[in-house]
Amino acid sequence: MKFGIIIDEMHPLVEVVAQDLAEKGHEVKFIDWRDIVLDFNKSVFSSFNVIYLDRMAESHNNYLAQLLSMQNLDGTCMVNNPNSYVNARNKILCGQLLKKNGVAVPNTLVFHSTESLKNYKFSNDKYVAKSAQGVCSDEVLAFKDGEIPFDEVGGWLERDGQALVQDFIFNPEMYIWRIDVVSLNIVVANKRYAYNEDKSLPICNGTHGGHIKFIDPEQVPSEIREIAMSTINVLKLDVAGIDIVIDSNGKPFVLEVNPEPDITLDRYEFPKAISNMMIVKAGCNDS
Repeated sequence: MKFGIIIDEMHPLVEVVAQDLAEKGHEVKFIDWRDIVLDFNKSVFSSFNVIYLDRMAESHNNYLAQLLSMQNLDGTCMVNNPNSYVNARNKILCGQLLKKNGVAVPNTLVFHSTESLKNYKFSNDKYVAKSAQGVCSDEVLAFKDGEIPFDEVGGWLERDGQALVQDFIFNPEMYIWRIDVVSLNIVVANKRYAYNEDKSLPICNGTHGGHIKFIDPEQVPSEIREIAMSTINVLKLDVAGIDIVIDSNGKPFVLEVNPEPDITLDRYEFPKAISNMMIVKAGCNDS
């Protein structure tokens, strides 16, 4: 079998996925999204049994068109249907879909200009600003009312034409859940604690230095399991990392969904579950 992995830049998860597939006797090729030439007359991926979509052009304006054009490539089997991928990666579309289908998300406002952001009368005292794509959590900023980060948000608005502001959901223990799911099974679960010093606006993220505590998937609380599975079902994803926070009243909220989560540390259960799922999708019985 031949598998393709479309990438923007290499990261540990896809390296382990590729290694595991190769060890099982399959051919794997990494494809930089910049090297893809779309041919309207034929599928450019016809030689592959399965394609895995990674981050690709998430910080570029052509991201949406690139993904949706791939949806029209007849006969190409992809991990995470491109339409599902778009809905998950775009925080606006993701939030709308989850809210519409009864999954709890923070109250969200979408702004299209700095002027409208300046003139808006906020009703709470703590918020989070995000670009539509998030870009590896580098474009997620917590702020207090009256301290809106206009320079950063203005840059997102100029580039993307839109940006989000959400109510800040406070967890007293200053952690969020990350639930990594493959084919409707929780493969890895962990708690990610705050890395910043401002304890009134904790940002919980393992990439930026927050402590990560792994939890046995069987020990994930029922309310976290249920909201994670509801999220997967709404978005129709094969693979996802779901960030969930429990507020001070014990209510869980989905903060964001990552269709290509990349933090594995020394835990290889997740990428190997992805490679096994790709083999199954290719119709191969080798596991």
